[in-house]
Amino acid sequence: MKAVLLFSVLGIYTLLSAESDIKKQVIHSMLHVSQKYDIAVDVLISMAETESRYRPYSISLVLPHHKAAVLVHQLSDAGIKARKQRYKKKYLVSVAPDSVEKAKKALRFFKQTGIKRYDLGLLQINYGKILDHGWDEERILTDVRYNIEQGGKILRNCMDLHNTSAKAIECYNKGEHGNYQKLDYFQKVLHNHARLFGDIS
Repeated sequence: MKAVLLFSVLGIYTLLSAESDIKKQVIHSMLHVSQKYDIAVDVLISMAETESRYRPYSISLVLPHHKAAVLVHQLSDAGIKARKQRYKKKYLVSVAPDSVEKAKKALRFFKQTGIKRYDLGLLQINYGKILDHGWDEERILTDVRYNIEQGGKILRNCMDLHNTSAKAIECYNKGEHGNYQKLDYFQKVLHNHARLFGDIS
């Protein structure tokens, strides 16, 4: 158990693309949330890798091709670097600022242009969840500890609703009333977990 925990901590530190103080906050928060909500820390690590590739200030949303192309152009004009990639039948647009100030600037841009339904931060907390729970949107994006805490709450709720790891993890991505037939999100998390730690029990 101690070996797995040590490897988990080292895994966070190695994967996280951020300054050392942010890495320390992520390590502390993941261990805290793991204990508080009885969630395996290696699962949290694998989900963070799946959600944001350990970019703590990520913002992403899925759009049809034309809207995605327009958004990337608008972001570029605003001095915000973005990337667009195929996601199922649509496109995923994402920005990964490297500082809190740049993250705030990107979030202001999305809000000013009326764009909603985006996902925020290390664990990519969904806009709808933020509204439903009355969480602080800017803090979800810029405070990794707050992001991990709320992500842990979402996953714990999913675990209480479902009796398998697969459905609980799928629920995190698709919501409590989502379609869990394909389990495609779980497969992505499983792939990252297997690469880092081995199979999910």
